[in-house]
Amino acid sequence: MLPKSLLTMSDHCQKTQCPHGVVFPASNQLTNQFTNSSIPIPMNKAELVEVVAKSLGAASRAEAERAVTAVIDGIKTGIRKNKTVQLVGFGTFRVAERAARMGVNPKTGAKIKIKKSKTVKFAAGKELKARL
Repeated sequence: MLPKSLLTMSDHCQKTQCPHGVVFPASNQLTNQFTNSSIPIPMNKAELVEVVAKSLGAASRAEAERAVTAVIDGIKTGIRKNKTVQLVGFGTFRVAERAARMGVNPKTGAKIKIKKSKTVKFAAGKELKARL
């Protein structure tokens, strides 16, 4: 997610002659002409629903939204049960455990103990990697 200040600036720069030197092309890339770097802009759920609606053809936006929501809910359900969710050609979602470790409080510099936790990991499938 882009910082709020950058999002605000993006609205400003799209509406005016931008003094900041930031160019906002129609593609999903944010380009800064000073650094020549590209920052990918993430696709949100509404944009994904639009893509699904177009690929289904005559399907309504509401049907596409229900389909996207059903897939996301299915993945969440599998993950909650500590199961691996494998979508052949796309990738695999799995639960991974992070060990307890020592960290540093950035404000005080004091050492703190960070409890063990669970996280979700995603490994791209062979077909998806080939398309990148």
